[in-house]
Amino acid sequence: MKSLSLIFFALVILAFTGCKQIDKILTFNINKSQTITVPKMAVLPGLTILGPPVTVTSDTKEEFKKQNTAAELVKDVTLTKIVLNMEAPADEDFGFLKDVELLIGVPNESDVSIAYLNDIPADAGRSLELNTHNVKLDKYIKASTFTLRTRGTADESVLNDITVKVDMTFKVTADPL
Repeated sequence: MKSLSLIFFALVILAFTGCKQIDKILTFNINKSQTITVPKMAVLPGLTILGPPVTVTSDTKEEFKKQNTAAELVKDVTLTKIVLNMEAPADEDFGFLKDVELLIGVPNESDVSIAYLNDIPADAGRSLELNTHNVKLDKYIKASTFTLRTRGTADESVLNDITVKVDMTFKVTADPL
């Protein structure tokens, strides 16, 4: 009886460790970057502005192939990290913002908020890491394109158009081919 209990216990431990190993094999990151330009006339202190949509080519088919999976086998996609980097002008930083939000969309559906940062300090610098929402993003990564939009409130006006590079890391879990 003791040996039967030991064998059962060993099988349970093996099953749990094996499942964790399988999840690691089937989980990978997809990194995407996109540049967004916000016209200076859209940055008005005190007003919440919704920026124009910027189309992002998803092109994940090749990434899925490298990971030995396919779009139809993707089970879960979440945004794990998003960083905004000021590209231009060289003398500007994010101190002009009070808050910012990033939205994602696909055709014929409402945009969904995926990240935000509130109470941005005046000395924010040229890089902001946003807080991510725990939103299921499968359909966006599987689509051939998706759109990104910014929504934000400024504390002060700017003298030039603002160019921001958005760096995103998506965590993907999928079944193997």
